[in-house]
Amino acid sequence: MTIIRAAYMNNNPEIDYELTQKGEEFRGTIISRASIADLIVEVIKIPSLYENCSLGIAEPNTDGDKPLGY
Repeated sequence: MTIIRAAYMNNNPEIDYELTQKGEEFRGTIISRASIADLIVEVIKIPSLYENCSLGIAEPNTDGDKPLGY
């Protein structure tokens, strides 16, 4: 089982993300739904890639206390 912990989602079509593992500080405040879908497809194609992982997913360079634009 793979757990995906997503930042605040938006509808931007671009795919660009960074992952953090459980225990690491979560980085980023936003993520596109397209990026989440891309990660899900990778997990489906190669199940062992992130097997038994809890992944944080966010767009690079969006660190902060709240999503950009708020």
